[in-house]
Amino acid sequence: MLWNELRTLKEATEISWIVGGDFNAVRNRSERSSCGNVLVGADKFNQFIEDCNFIDLPMIGKKFTWFGPSNKSSRLDRFLVDEFWVLQYKELIQRGLPRSISDHAPVMLISEEIDWGPRPFKFINAWLQKEGCREVIKKIFDCKTLNQSDIAVKLRRLKAALKKWNSESCENFNLKVRELEKKINVLEESKNLLNDVSSKNAEIRVCRLELWETLRLQEELLKQKARMDWMAKGDSNTAFFHRVVKIRAKKKSLSGLMFGVKWCDEPRKLKRLIFEHFRDHFDCNSRSWEAMLNLEFKRLSKEEASRLGEPFTLEEIQEAVWSCDESKAPGPDGFNMKFFKFSWPFVKGELLKLMQSFHKKGVIPSKVNSSFITLIPKKENPIDISEFRPISLIGSVYKIIAKIISRRLRVVLEKLISETQCAFVTGVDSTSCDLAQPCGT
Repeated sequence: MLWNELRTLKEATEISWIVGGDFNAVRNRSERSSCGNVLVGADKFNQFIEDCNFIDLPMIGKKFTWFGPSNKSSRLDRFLVDEFWVLQYKELIQRGLPRSISDHAPVMLISEEIDWGPRPFKFINAWLQKEGCREVIKKIFDCKTLNQSDIAVKLRRLKAALKKWNSESCENFNLKVRELEKKINVLEESKNLLNDVSSKNAEIRVCRLELWETLRLQEELLKQKARMDWMAKGDSNTAFFHRVVKIRAKKKSLSGLMFGVKWCDEPRKLKRLIFEHFRDHFDCNSRSWEAMLNLEFKRLSKEEASRLGEPFTLEEIQEAVWSCDESKAPGPDGFNMKFFKFSWPFVKGELLKLMQSFHKKGVIPSKVNSSFITLIPKKENPIDISEFRPISLIGSVYKIIAKIISRRLRVVLEKLISETQCAFVTGVDSTSCDLAQPCGT
Protein backbone atom coordinates (compact mmCIF):
# COMPACT_ATOMS: atom_id res chain seq x y z
CA MET A 1 0.00 0.00 0.00
CA LEU A 2 2.79 2.46 0.96
CA TRP A 3 4.71 1.81 -2.25
CA ASN A 4 1.60 2.50 -4.38
CA GLU A 5 0.87 5.76 -2.55
CA LEU A 6 4.46 6.99 -2.91
CA ARG A 7 4.55 5.93 -6.56
CA THR A 8 1.32 7.82 -7.29
CA LEU A 9 2.53 10.90 -5.43
CA LYS A 10 5.82 10.94 -7.32
CA GLU A 11 4.08 10.62 -10.69
CA ALA A 12 1.94 13.65 -9.80
CA THR A 13 4.93 15.89 -9.04
CA GLU A 14 7.73 17.28 -11.19
CA ILE A 15 10.27 17.98 -8.46
CA SER A 16 13.37 15.85 -7.84
CA TRP A 17 12.94 13.54 -4.85
CA ILE A 18 15.09 12.40 -1.97
CA VAL A 19 13.33 9.78 0.17
CA GLY A 20 14.97 8.66 3.40
CA GLY A 21 14.10 6.73 6.51
CA ASP A 22 13.26 3.27 7.85
CA PHE A 23 11.66 1.44 4.91
CA ASN A 24 11.30 -1.78 6.94
CA ALA A 25 12.33 -3.76 3.83
CA VAL A 26 15.50 -5.11 2.28
CA ARG A 27 16.51 -5.56 -1.37
CA ASN A 28 18.46 -8.84 -1.27
CA ARG A 29 19.83 -11.55 1.02
CA SER A 30 23.06 -9.70 1.76
CA GLU A 31 21.06 -7.00 3.60
CA ARG A 32 19.97 -9.39 6.38
CA SER A 33 21.85 -11.53 8.88
CA SER A 34 20.49 -14.19 11.27
CA CYS A 35 16.92 -13.25 10.31
CA GLY A 36 14.00 -15.42 9.31
CA ASN A 37 11.79 -14.55 6.32
CA VAL A 38 14.85 -13.06 4.66
CA LEU A 39 13.29 -11.70 1.47
CA VAL A 40 9.72 -10.91 2.52
CA GLY A 41 8.62 -7.79 0.60
CA ALA A 42 11.92 -7.50 -1.32
CA ASP A 43 10.35 -7.91 -4.77
CA LYS A 44 7.77 -5.16 -4.18
CA PHE A 45 10.41 -2.85 -2.70
CA ASN A 46 12.74 -3.36 -5.68
CA GLN A 47 9.87 -2.81 -8.10
CA PHE A 48 8.96 0.43 -6.33
CA ILE A 49 12.56 1.68 -6.66
CA GLU A 50 12.65 0.73 -10.35
CA ASP A 51 9.27 2.30 -11.16
CA CYS A 52 10.28 5.58 -9.53
CA ASN A 53 13.74 5.56 -11.17
CA PHE A 54 15.36 5.96 -7.77
CA ILE A 55 19.06 5.34 -7.21
CA ASP A 56 20.08 3.43 -4.10
CA LEU A 57 23.53 4.87 -3.38
CA PRO A 58 26.22 2.65 -1.85
CA MET A 59 26.47 2.91 1.93
CA ILE A 60 29.85 3.21 3.60
CA GLY A 61 30.81 2.77 7.23
CA LYS A 62 28.11 0.20 8.06
CA LYS A 63 26.64 -2.86 6.42
CA PHE A 64 23.46 -2.96 8.55
CA THR A 65 21.38 -0.20 10.14
CA TRP A 66 19.05 -2.20 12.45
CA PHE A 67 20.28 -4.48 15.23
CA GLY A 68 17.93 -6.82 17.08
CA PRO A 69 18.17 -9.63 19.61
CA SER A 70 20.05 -12.88 18.91
CA ASN A 71 22.53 -11.07 16.65
CA LYS A 72 19.83 -10.20 14.13
CA SER A 73 20.66 -7.32 11.80
CA SER A 74 19.29 -5.76 8.62
CA ARG A 75 19.75 -2.78 6.37
CA LEU A 76 16.34 -1.17 6.78
CA ASP A 77 17.35 2.51 6.68
CA ARG A 78 18.55 4.27 3.54
CA PHE A 79 18.17 7.20 1.19
CA LEU A 80 16.71 6.83 -2.30
CA VAL A 81 17.47 9.71 -4.66
CA ASP A 82 16.49 10.91 -8.12
CA GLU A 83 19.14 11.03 -10.83
CA PHE A 84 19.12 14.84 -10.64
CA TRP A 85 20.90 14.77 -7.26
CA VAL A 86 23.54 12.32 -8.48
CA LEU A 87 24.33 14.66 -11.38
CA GLN A 88 24.23 17.74 -9.14
CA TYR A 89 26.54 16.28 -6.47
CA LYS A 90 29.03 13.91 -8.04
CA GLU A 91 30.39 12.61 -4.72
CA LEU A 92 26.99 11.90 -3.13
CA ILE A 93 27.12 8.92 -0.73
CA GLN A 94 25.32 7.42 2.27
CA ARG A 95 27.36 7.07 5.43
CA GLY A 96 26.27 4.83 8.31
CA LEU A 97 27.01 6.47 11.68
CA PRO A 98 27.57 4.95 15.15
CA ARG A 99 24.32 4.23 17.01
CA SER A 100 23.48 5.12 20.59
CA ILE A 101 20.60 3.59 22.61
CA SER A 102 18.39 3.12 19.55
CA ASP A 103 18.33 -0.21 17.75
CA HIS A 104 18.71 1.77 14.49
CA ALA A 105 21.94 3.38 13.32
CA PRO A 106 21.61 6.88 11.83
CA VAL A 107 22.37 7.31 8.13
CA MET A 108 23.70 10.58 6.71
CA LEU A 109 23.48 11.63 3.04
CA ILE A 110 26.59 13.66 2.26
CA SER A 111 28.62 14.92 -0.66
CA GLU A 112 32.35 14.75 -0.01
CA GLU A 113 35.09 14.96 -2.60
CA ILE A 114 38.07 12.67 -2.05
CA ASP A 115 41.40 13.24 -3.77
CA TRP A 116 42.67 9.83 -4.87
CA GLY A 117 45.44 11.31 -6.97
CA PRO A 118 45.71 11.64 -10.76
CA ARG A 119 43.30 9.60 -12.88
CA PRO A 120 44.87 7.06 -15.24
CA PHE A 121 44.76 7.77 -18.97
CA LYS A 122 42.01 6.09 -20.98
CA PHE A 123 41.76 6.25 -24.77
CA ILE A 124 38.42 7.68 -25.92
CA ASN A 125 36.95 5.96 -28.99
CA ALA A 126 35.18 9.15 -30.07
CA TRP A 127 38.62 10.71 -30.72
CA LEU A 128 39.01 8.44 -33.75
CA GLN A 129 36.21 10.33 -35.48
CA LYS A 130 37.70 13.76 -34.80
CA GLU A 131 39.87 15.58 -37.30
CA GLY A 132 43.52 15.58 -36.31
CA CYS A 133 43.60 12.40 -34.20
CA ARG A 134 45.12 10.28 -36.98
CA GLU A 135 47.86 12.88 -37.55
CA VAL A 136 48.80 12.91 -33.84
CA ILE A 137 49.15 9.11 -33.82
CA LYS A 138 51.11 9.06 -37.08
CA LYS A 139 53.54 11.74 -35.88
CA ILE A 140 54.46 9.79 -32.74
CA PHE A 141 54.91 6.43 -34.47
CA ASP A 142 56.86 7.91 -37.39
CA CYS A 143 59.49 9.21 -34.96
CA LYS A 144 62.75 7.27 -35.51
CA THR A 145 64.93 8.54 -32.68
CA LEU A 146 66.75 5.89 -30.68
CA ASN A 147 65.10 6.52 -27.31
CA GLN A 148 61.65 6.05 -28.86
CA SER A 149 62.40 2.85 -30.72
CA ASP A 150 60.08 0.54 -28.75
CA ILE A 151 56.30 0.52 -28.68
CA ALA A 152 55.97 1.03 -24.90
CA VAL A 153 57.85 4.35 -25.04
CA LYS A 154 55.87 5.51 -28.07
CA LEU A 155 52.56 4.68 -26.40
CA ARG A 156 53.63 6.66 -23.34
CA ARG A 157 54.55 9.67 -25.50
CA LEU A 158 51.30 9.27 -27.43
CA LYS A 159 49.30 9.57 -24.21
CA ALA A 160 50.85 12.97 -23.51
CA ALA A 161 50.32 14.08 -27.13
CA LEU A 162 46.65 12.99 -27.12
CA LYS A 163 45.97 14.76 -23.83
CA LYS A 164 47.40 17.98 -25.23
CA TRP A 165 45.52 17.61 -28.53
CA ASN A 166 42.27 16.87 -26.68
CA SER A 167 42.58 19.95 -24.46
CA GLU A 168 43.34 22.20 -27.45
CA SER A 169 41.11 20.75 -30.17
CA CYS A 170 38.23 18.77 -28.65
CA GLU A 171 35.28 20.64 -27.24
CA ASN A 172 33.26 19.72 -24.19
CA PHE A 173 30.39 17.78 -25.77
CA ASN A 174 27.76 18.86 -23.23
CA LEU A 175 28.73 22.53 -23.54
CA LYS A 176 28.79 22.41 -27.35
CA VAL A 177 25.34 20.77 -27.47
CA ARG A 178 23.88 23.54 -25.31
CA GLU A 179 25.55 26.26 -27.40
CA LEU A 180 24.32 24.80 -30.70
CA GLU A 181 20.78 24.31 -29.40
CA LYS A 182 20.74 27.93 -28.19
CA LYS A 183 22.09 29.17 -31.54
CA ILE A 184 19.45 27.23 -33.48
CA ASN A 185 16.65 28.66 -31.32
CA VAL A 186 17.95 32.20 -31.84
CA LEU A 187 18.14 31.67 -35.61
CA GLU A 188 14.63 30.21 -35.69
CA GLU A 189 13.25 33.27 -33.90
CA SER A 190 15.22 35.81 -35.93
CA LYS A 191 14.36 34.42 -39.37
CA ASN A 192 10.71 35.37 -38.86
CA LEU A 193 11.76 39.00 -38.35
CA LEU A 194 13.97 39.22 -41.44
CA ASN A 195 13.33 39.04 -45.14
CA ASP A 196 16.42 36.91 -45.84
CA VAL A 197 14.81 33.62 -44.77
CA SER A 198 16.79 31.40 -47.16
CA SER A 199 20.19 32.35 -45.69
CA LYS A 200 18.91 31.75 -42.16
CA ASN A 201 17.58 28.33 -43.19
CA ALA A 202 20.96 27.44 -44.64
CA GLU A 203 22.69 28.49 -41.40
CA ILE A 204 20.20 26.52 -39.33
CA ARG A 205 20.81 23.47 -41.50
CA VAL A 206 24.59 23.71 -40.89
CA CYS A 207 24.04 24.06 -37.13
CA ARG A 208 21.71 21.05 -37.07
CA LEU A 209 24.27 18.91 -38.89
CA GLU A 210 26.96 19.98 -36.43
CA LEU A 211 24.59 19.30 -33.51
CA TRP A 212 23.81 15.83 -34.85
CA GLU A 213 27.52 15.02 -35.20
CA THR A 214 28.24 16.28 -31.66
CA LEU A 215 25.40 14.21 -30.20
CA ARG A 216 26.70 11.14 -32.04
CA LEU A 217 30.20 11.63 -30.59
CA GLN A 218 28.73 12.24 -27.14
CA GLU A 219 26.76 8.99 -27.36
CA GLU A 220 29.87 7.10 -28.51
CA LEU A 221 31.70 8.36 -25.42
CA LEU A 222 28.85 7.38 -23.08
CA LYS A 223 28.58 3.92 -24.67
CA GLN A 224 32.26 3.34 -24.04
CA LYS A 225 31.94 4.44 -20.42
CA ALA A 226 28.80 2.38 -19.86
CA ARG A 227 30.28 -0.69 -21.63
CA MET A 228 26.83 -2.17 -22.29
CA ASP A 229 27.88 -5.17 -24.35
CA TRP A 230 24.30 -6.41 -24.73
CA MET A 231 23.08 -3.23 -26.43
CA ALA A 232 22.81 -3.36 -30.22
CA LYS A 233 25.14 -0.99 -32.04
CA GLY A 234 22.17 0.71 -33.66
CA ASP A 235 20.44 1.55 -30.40
CA SER A 236 20.40 5.24 -29.58
CA ASN A 237 19.50 6.51 -26.12
CA THR A 238 21.95 9.05 -24.73
CA ALA A 239 19.94 9.58 -21.54
CA PHE A 240 19.98 5.83 -20.83
CA PHE A 241 23.75 5.57 -21.29
CA HIS A 242 24.30 8.66 -19.16
CA ARG A 243 22.30 7.08 -16.35
CA VAL A 244 24.20 3.79 -16.63
CA VAL A 245 27.54 5.61 -16.45
CA LYS A 246 26.54 7.46 -13.28
CA ILE A 247 25.19 4.34 -11.57
CA ARG A 248 28.28 2.32 -12.52
CA ALA A 249 30.51 5.07 -11.12
CA LYS A 250 28.61 5.05 -7.82
CA LYS A 251 28.76 1.27 -7.50
CA LYS A 252 32.49 1.27 -8.19
CA SER A 253 33.27 4.13 -5.80
CA LEU A 254 35.30 3.33 -2.70
CA SER A 255 35.30 5.85 0.13
CA GLY A 256 36.74 3.69 2.89
CA LEU A 257 37.16 0.15 4.22
CA MET A 258 37.21 -1.81 7.45
CA PHE A 259 40.50 -3.51 8.37
CA GLY A 260 39.65 -5.75 11.30
CA VAL A 261 37.74 -3.43 13.63
CA LYS A 262 39.22 -0.17 12.33
CA TRP A 263 37.71 2.02 9.62
CA CYS A 264 40.04 3.82 7.20
CA ASP A 265 39.02 6.48 4.69
CA GLU A 266 42.24 8.52 4.32
CA PRO A 267 43.37 7.92 0.70
CA ARG A 268 47.12 7.52 1.24
CA LYS A 269 46.75 5.29 4.29
CA LEU A 270 43.97 3.27 2.61
CA LYS A 271 46.17 2.54 -0.42
CA ARG A 272 48.99 1.36 1.84
CA LEU A 273 46.70 -0.91 3.91
CA ILE A 274 45.16 -2.49 0.78
CA PHE A 275 48.63 -3.15 -0.64
CA GLU A 276 49.86 -4.68 2.61
CA HIS A 277 46.73 -6.83 2.98
CA PHE A 278 47.04 -8.52 -0.42
CA ARG A 279 50.83 -8.71 -0.20
CA ASP A 280 50.50 -10.71 3.04
CA HIS A 281 47.52 -12.67 1.71
CA PHE A 282 49.38 -13.99 -1.32
CA ASP A 283 52.76 -14.35 0.39
CA CYS A 284 54.13 -17.89 0.38
CA ASN A 285 57.22 -19.22 2.06
CA SER A 286 59.62 -20.98 -0.28
CA ARG A 287 59.18 -24.72 -0.23
CA SER A 288 61.23 -27.58 -1.52
CA TRP A 289 58.92 -29.84 -3.48
CA GLU A 290 59.91 -33.42 -4.16
CA ALA A 291 57.72 -35.68 -6.22
CA MET A 292 58.55 -39.14 -7.51
CA LEU A 293 55.91 -39.71 -10.16
CA ASN A 294 56.13 -42.26 -12.89
CA LEU A 295 53.34 -41.02 -15.13
CA GLU A 296 52.94 -41.05 -18.87
CA PHE A 297 51.78 -37.72 -20.23
CA LYS A 298 50.69 -37.03 -23.77
CA ARG A 299 53.38 -35.42 -25.86
CA LEU A 300 53.59 -33.48 -29.08
CA SER A 301 55.58 -34.73 -32.01
CA LYS A 302 58.82 -32.92 -32.84
CA GLU A 303 57.14 -31.36 -35.86
CA GLU A 304 54.21 -30.06 -33.79
CA ALA A 305 56.53 -28.74 -31.09
CA SER A 306 58.71 -26.97 -33.65
CA ARG A 307 55.66 -25.24 -35.15
CA LEU A 308 54.91 -23.73 -31.72
CA GLY A 309 58.35 -22.11 -31.77
CA GLU A 310 58.20 -20.68 -35.28
CA PRO A 311 58.88 -16.94 -35.70
CA PHE A 312 55.82 -14.71 -35.40
CA THR A 313 54.40 -13.24 -38.60
CA LEU A 314 52.65 -9.93 -39.20
CA GLU A 315 49.54 -11.77 -40.42
CA GLU A 316 49.43 -13.79 -37.18
CA ILE A 317 49.73 -10.63 -35.09
CA GLN A 318 46.96 -8.90 -37.05
CA GLU A 319 44.60 -11.88 -36.68
CA ALA A 320 45.20 -11.84 -32.92
CA VAL A 321 44.47 -8.10 -32.67
CA TRP A 322 41.30 -8.38 -34.72
CA SER A 323 40.06 -11.27 -32.56
CA CYS A 324 40.23 -9.17 -29.36
CA ASP A 325 37.16 -7.48 -27.89
CA GLU A 326 37.29 -3.70 -28.43
CA SER A 327 35.23 -2.86 -25.35
CA LYS A 328 37.32 -4.52 -22.62
CA ALA A 329 38.66 -2.33 -19.83
CA PRO A 330 42.18 -1.07 -20.58
CA GLY A 331 45.20 -1.67 -18.37
CA PRO A 332 47.98 0.74 -17.32
CA ASP A 333 48.69 1.96 -20.86
CA GLY A 334 45.05 3.07 -21.30
CA PHE A 335 44.74 1.88 -24.93
CA ASN A 336 42.07 -0.55 -26.14
CA MET A 337 41.96 -2.79 -29.21
CA LYS A 338 39.88 -0.30 -31.18
CA PHE A 339 42.89 2.02 -31.10
CA PHE A 340 45.20 -0.69 -32.46
CA LYS A 341 42.80 -1.57 -35.28
CA PHE A 342 42.44 2.09 -36.27
CA SER A 343 46.18 2.73 -36.00
CA TRP A 344 47.30 -0.53 -37.59
CA PRO A 345 49.27 1.11 -40.45
CA PHE A 346 51.41 2.91 -37.83
CA VAL A 347 51.69 0.33 -35.02
CA LYS A 348 52.13 -2.92 -36.97
CA GLY A 349 55.88 -2.44 -37.47
CA GLU A 350 56.44 -1.77 -33.75
CA LEU A 351 54.38 -4.80 -32.74
CA LEU A 352 56.31 -7.01 -35.16
CA LYS A 353 59.65 -5.80 -33.70
CA LEU A 354 58.40 -6.50 -30.19
CA MET A 355 57.27 -10.04 -31.10
CA GLN A 356 60.56 -10.76 -32.88
CA SER A 357 62.49 -9.65 -29.79
CA PHE A 358 60.23 -11.75 -27.56
CA HIS A 359 60.75 -14.79 -29.83
CA LYS A 360 64.50 -14.36 -29.74
CA LYS A 361 65.01 -13.58 -26.02
CA GLY A 362 61.93 -15.16 -24.44
CA VAL A 363 61.49 -12.07 -22.22
CA ILE A 364 58.64 -9.56 -22.08
CA PRO A 365 59.91 -6.01 -21.36
CA SER A 366 58.97 -4.76 -17.90
CA LYS A 367 57.37 -1.66 -19.47
CA VAL A 368 54.86 -3.97 -21.20
CA ASN A 369 54.45 -6.39 -18.30
CA SER A 370 52.86 -3.98 -15.79
CA SER A 371 49.23 -4.26 -14.70
CA PHE A 372 46.55 -2.66 -12.53
CA ILE A 373 45.19 -4.54 -9.53
CA THR A 374 41.46 -3.85 -9.32
CA LEU A 375 39.19 -4.76 -6.40
CA ILE A 376 35.95 -6.52 -7.31
CA PRO A 377 33.25 -6.69 -4.60
CA LYS A 378 32.05 -10.17 -3.65
CA LYS A 379 28.73 -8.85 -2.36
CA GLU A 380 26.49 -5.76 -2.29
CA ASN A 381 27.79 -2.77 -0.29
CA PRO A 382 31.08 -4.30 0.87
CA ILE A 383 32.77 -2.51 3.77
CA ASP A 384 35.53 -4.93 4.78
CA ILE A 385 38.70 -5.61 2.77
CA SER A 386 37.93 -9.36 2.96
CA GLU A 387 34.76 -8.75 0.92
CA PHE A 388 36.79 -7.90 -2.20
CA ARG A 389 38.77 -10.07 -4.57
CA PRO A 390 41.60 -8.67 -6.69
CA ILE A 391 41.84 -9.03 -10.46
CA SER A 392 44.62 -7.93 -12.77
CA LEU A 393 44.04 -5.52 -15.68
CA ILE A 394 46.92 -6.08 -18.08
CA GLY A 395 48.10 -3.65 -20.75
CA SER A 396 47.02 -3.86 -24.38
CA VAL A 397 50.41 -5.01 -25.72
CA TYR A 398 50.57 -7.81 -23.14
CA LYS A 399 47.04 -8.86 -24.20
CA ILE A 400 48.20 -9.12 -27.80
CA ILE A 401 51.19 -11.28 -26.83
CA ALA A 402 48.98 -13.56 -24.70
CA LYS A 403 46.38 -13.83 -27.47
CA ILE A 404 48.99 -14.85 -30.07
CA ILE A 405 50.42 -17.55 -27.79
CA SER A 406 46.98 -18.87 -26.81
CA ARG A 407 45.93 -19.10 -30.46
CA ARG A 408 49.02 -21.20 -31.21
CA LEU A 409 48.38 -23.48 -28.24
CA ARG A 410 44.73 -23.92 -29.18
CA VAL A 411 45.78 -25.81 -32.31
CA VAL A 412 47.57 -28.57 -30.35
CA LEU A 413 45.74 -28.45 -27.02
CA GLU A 414 43.38 -31.35 -27.76
CA LYS A 415 46.38 -33.62 -28.37
CA LEU A 416 47.71 -32.90 -24.87
CA ILE A 417 44.49 -33.21 -22.85
CA SER A 418 43.90 -36.48 -21.05
CA GLU A 419 40.65 -38.40 -21.53
CA THR A 420 39.89 -37.84 -17.83
CA GLN A 421 40.47 -34.10 -17.98
CA CYS A 422 37.26 -32.18 -17.36
CA ALA A 423 38.18 -28.66 -16.23
CA PHE A 424 38.92 -25.94 -18.81
CA VAL A 425 37.78 -28.09 -21.74
CA THR A 426 35.47 -26.41 -24.23
CA GLY A 427 32.00 -27.96 -24.20
CA VAL A 428 32.62 -30.09 -21.09
CA ASP A 429 30.89 -29.38 -17.77
CA SER A 430 33.39 -30.17 -15.02
CA THR A 431 30.61 -30.53 -12.41
CA SER A 432 28.95 -33.39 -14.28
CA CYS A 433 32.05 -35.16 -15.57
CA ASP A 434 32.14 -38.89 -14.87
CA LEU A 435 35.71 -40.07 -14.34
CA ALA A 436 34.62 -43.59 -15.27
CA GLN A 437 33.83 -42.34 -18.77
CA PRO A 438 36.37 -40.54 -20.93
CA CYS A 439 35.36 -36.90 -21.50
CA GLY A 440 34.04 -36.15 -24.95
CA THR A 441 32.71 -39.68 -25.58
